[in-house]
Amino acid sequence: MRLCEEFKIVPLQQPEDPGAGAETFDSFCMKNYSHATIILLFGDNTADNALTIYEGDSDASLGAALTFSYRLSSAIAKAANADVLGTEATSAALTITAATYEDKMIVVEIDAAELTDGYDWITCKLDGSATEQFIAAVAILYPKYAGAALHTALA
Repeated sequence: MRLCEEFKIVPLQQPEDPGAGAETFDSFCMKNYSHATIILLFGDNTADNALTIYEGDSDASLGAALTFSYRLSSAIAKAANADVLGTEATSAALTITAATYEDKMIVVEIDAAELTDGYDWITCKLDGSATEQFIAAVAILYPKYAGAALHTALA
């Protein structure tokens, strides 16, 4: 089995520092998918930010904030245990504390069954209070139907 043939891999945020101001990631559609795993990789971070994940009825729609489950890596990237995830927690607006999240990974899990009817789109947003915060993000989508991984989830 090859991951890219069984699941849809969607780039959400290129590795960059969005600078001051809110940063909205690319939206993706869950219409053909039953579950999303969003992986966020943080780099240098000078201040706290809040991560909110929205469901919406169209691309880039920020309809309603979702309560999502997530796990944080136990160590910074390239260190021993960087691939070990901590205890699962939930949040509707997760504070990304600079000292805690710098150079770490968050894995977010979202089930399509928990979305409001008609709200198939997911959008991640950082509030932008940090003047420097390097971040990259991808989503791995689990298809509802055989072959659905071939359909785009982007607008």
